[in-house]
Amino acid sequence: MLDSESKNLLYDLITKLRQGEHNIEILRIVLCENPEFDPYQAFHTLCTVHTGCLIPKDISEFLSLRGIKSSDTDLYLLIKQYSSELNGRLTIEDFFQLVLPSTNPGLRSIASARCLPHRWRLTPTVEYSLSKLLESELSFQKDLEKIKGKLSTLPGYTTVKAFNALDKRGKGYISENDFIEFSREFGNLLLEQDLDDILRRIDTEEDAVITYNEFLDFMLPLNQTKQEIASSKDSESKSEDRPRQEEKEEEKSKIETPKKEEFKFETPKKSSPEMRKSDLKSSPQAPPQVSDESCSIDNLMKIQLFAIRKLEFLKQNLSVLDDFSVPSLFKLIDRADNGVIKLLDLERFLNAIQLTGVNLSFIFKTYGRADNTIDLDKFKLIFAPKDLEYAEILLSRQNEDSEFSNFTLGTIKNFFEVLIENERKIEEAKSELQNNPDFDIKSVLRFFDCDEDGQISLGDFDIALKKMGIVANKQDTLAFFELYDKYREEVVNFENFSEYLGF
Repeated sequence: MLDSESKNLLYDLITKLRQGEHNIEILRIVLCENPEFDPYQAFHTLCTVHTGCLIPKDISEFLSLRGIKSSDTDLYLLIKQYSSELNGRLTIEDFFQLVLPSTNPGLRSIASARCLPHRWRLTPTVEYSLSKLLESELSFQKDLEKIKGKLSTLPGYTTVKAFNALDKRGKGYISENDFIEFSREFGNLLLEQDLDDILRRIDTEEDAVITYNEFLDFMLPLNQTKQEIASSKDSESKSEDRPRQEEKEEEKSKIETPKKEEFKFETPKKSSPEMRKSDLKSSPQAPPQVSDESCSIDNLMKIQLFAIRKLEFLKQNLSVLDDFSVPSLFKLIDRADNGVIKLLDLERFLNAIQLTGVNLSFIFKTYGRADNTIDLDKFKLIFAPKDLEYAEILLSRQNEDSEFSNFTLGTIKNFFEVLIENERKIEEAKSELQNNPDFDIKSVLRFFDCDEDGQISLGDFDIALKKMGIVANKQDTLAFFELYDKYREEVVNFENFSEYLGF
């Protein structure tokens, strides 16, 4: 059961969520009421690197020209919120989700239909309103992260407990009535507008309920702690706290929940570019039950997916920096010009950019040769984006004499910080599995071997992730698979899979 301190902070988070989204919606309306605002023109004006999509650098430069600072973390959170393809970019449909109002379909339609004469730049009033919207969105995401981070450090908090605090009847999902009842405990009555504000941010399936996967995806802070990783342990120790699947409310179809041992999970849908709350239909499938086995392996997979996306985001950021090239960084670290990087070489470089006291053994274990050194080809793999366009940009820069700016050195430092911290979190999650006496590695292996041929292929992996309710694009799935495909054989046998998990 969630303690009072955690419960109060959870209420603060929900309050901040609905108030922040309400304020953002007002800014969308103000922007779209300006007859000079053409969303198509605004999108293409902001796109400076690629013509068909927005990347963090585009938004950062737009805000910087107007004296608004934005960090990589801020931009990551914004892109994560609106990117329907989960690839670190915003398509024009994603951009419409960001800038067009959801509560005023008439105004949304009018703004979408505008086709103004092409201008090289936006008008001052449009620039001001758009920058104000983006600045507020970044600030809103930062405020939410602070509360999530504080929640995750409380000794009496886990995601499962928080989910159950809202889903008191143990249905396995959170409905609008659950939010109303929870807020009523604090003397606050939620209106329909408040519920719309909440669901627009969390309900990615757009079925007017919050499943555990949706709730977990929203609640996990960027800097996740061990307390959050161990949430599955709590769900095992107190079975009465687990969400239980019952019949849905009248608006939901009565469908039997898949049993735990069948490992059947519903795949969340991608965000739609249409209205986020209007004309919602009942989900054809009940949300997955939060079970002990699924929760434990599910948490590890979500941590890995988070790590993959954050690193891909930073790789893309590095690839568009004009003064960054992998050969130049390799040469800077390989000061003795040996043609390889040794552990001591990398330690010296990181110390020089004020990154000290870190464990680098896993980098050499993953990318190193038999003699525990890293050559240039292996070093390139560390920084290579999965996105082909970014990879081509980075590959086109092969010069060895680039002088890195302080900004680029800071971005490199941030990359290594995230790389090392991600590995620490993954190892902690593995340790949780290894110390869980109820975790059955054989069942997990059978679950991933979808075609039952005794080995796990990329296709098996993709199917397994979908069955677990984890939305991963092709880049995510490939990066996932490569973590387990140690010898790059394009298949993973059970021994390698078990070895990676530490069994």
